[in-house]
Amino acid sequence: MGTNRSGKSLLARCFSYLDRVYWWPEPNAVWRTGSAYGAHDRRGAVEATKRIRTRIRRHYLRRQRAQGNKRIIDDSPLHCISVPFVRSVFPEAKLIHVFRDGRDVICDVLESWQKPAYSLETKTLLFLFARLKQTPISEWPSYLPRVIGGLTDRVLHRKSTRQRHGVRYPGISQDLRTLSNVELACKMWRLCQEYALDDLADCPDDAYVCVAYENFVRDPVKVFGKLLEFVEEPMSDQVHAYLRAKITAKHVRKWDTFFNGGSLDRLNYLLEPTLTRVNGLIHSSQQASVV
Repeated sequence: MGTNRSGKSLLARCFSYLDRVYWWPEPNAVWRTGSAYGAHDRRGAVEATKRIRTRIRRHYLRRQRAQGNKRIIDDSPLHCISVPFVRSVFPEAKLIHVFRDGRDVICDVLESWQKPAYSLETKTLLFLFARLKQTPISEWPSYLPRVIGGLTDRVLHRKSTRQRHGVRYPGISQDLRTLSNVELACKMWRLCQEYALDDLADCPDDAYVCVAYENFVRDPVKVFGKLLEFVEEPMSDQVHAYLRAKITAKHVRKWDTFFNGGSLDRLNYLLEPTLTRVNGLIHSSQQASVV
């Protein structure tokens, strides 16, 4: 779990090289079961009704059986804003919260928002079809307009606010109309981090661990080894080789060249006080829950 561009998918990919683990990339449609028409993605334990819990768990059970009963890891960004809901659906789950310096996150988010929503390729259509299969038929009217709108924008080569994807936090509908892209990206990161850290503080210590992206990319073998201890999985030669060959720290402090002067001062202002809180965790060596 983590915000967009936090490094959660990078960690999930590392886990996918384990023999007993299957990576299900961002099954957001499954986690929006029962709330596809909701104004935001924040969900509490009370919203995890028996019917919704059963439907979500059924999706995972089917996927698990199809993958040979492997353990499933998913990296939906929705988890960071709905920890109580996730734990109500899967009380046995192990939660790994990935956090990253917000200034680097904003750099990547702003770049991603400039890209087309979808590219017209066969793999894109297959991806959209897979997402459609994950979505209950009753919620297709909510999903299809976003897909069709994104494809239309691509065909007509036009930019759209649809490209400003991410977690829908409470109040985002108003902010989409009034905030600049920088302001919106900063508020999204800040609120998602605060929700995640506050909610995790109420969880049992053995249910979650927090990992700093910066610590992971600087010493991937050591940090990932601690994560494997947390989920009780052994290190494999394939994972070890991948960590040593593919994980680099080249994207740390990307904001040094992306922002400067007054724009950096404003960015820091928009991200505080959450930036100080998160950076304190990145450099922390005293909290057992942080690696």
